[in-house]
Amino acid sequence: MKNGDNYEIEGRLKTIRLTPAPPGLREKILGAAQERKEATAWTTPLLRKCLAGCAVLLAVIFIADAGANRTQNARAQAVLDGTRITQTDEAKQWNAELEELRDALGPGGIARERSLQARQKIKPSSGPGDEIW
Repeated sequence: MKNGDNYEIEGRLKTIRLTPAPPGLREKILGAAQERKEATAWTTPLLRKCLAGCAVLLAVIFIADAGANRTQNARAQAVLDGTRITQTDEAKQWNAELEELRDALGPGGIARERSLQARQKIKPSSGPGDEIW
């Protein structure tokens, strides 16, 4: 259609006499529309509660998974590094003393210290690279 035809149609529509709507028609149409909207609504209150519950459940799962991954990564790292995850108090004390001795004695002094402990039958805990299971 051309622009001129649009103006002609608009002019004809303006000449048509409109009759008033019967009483109650508006309420009847709006009521039916509201009922249909409620019937086809996919977000019912129960569904909204289920969606919120699923969101909370997913958050809990992600948090638990992160914690489990952290623990598994620490264990895997310990296996790959050749160190123990848990150590006795004696082993922790030995490692602390060993760190102090490394600074003071150097590599030769550490070897001498280990040989002294081996003669005394004291078994030191593992250091990086030494695995004792």
